[in-house]
Amino acid sequence: MSVPQIDYEKRLDARIGKAVRERRESVGMTQAALAAAIGVTFQQVQKYEQGRNRVATSKLVRMADAMKCDASELLGEEGDGAPGSGRLIRAWSRLDIEQREAVTRLVEAFGR
Repeated sequence: MSVPQIDYEKRLDARIGKAVRERRESVGMTQAALAAAIGVTFQQVQKYEQGRNRVATSKLVRMADAMKCDASELLGEEGDGAPGSGRLIRAWSRLDIEQREAVTRLVEAFGR
């Protein structure tokens, strides 16, 4: 594996860890509570948040479920080609079904 790939992976692990920490703190959840929800120790959650350990996809999905968000939110926006998409996902997750339908109709109207 080349050095640039390793650097990219380390940056990605750190970015995901930061997103996990920010989401966890924003919903008022402790590391211990998140750890219990996903079946690991709070020390493991610390390592995820610090970017020292890579989060398995299954754990990322469980974290998102525990913190009531979409797993894509925890992946961050960097490099996804759609600036602001993280904000949109966060806002969308707070809408009820009727509001989501209204927003979908609005977006569809813009696309005509």
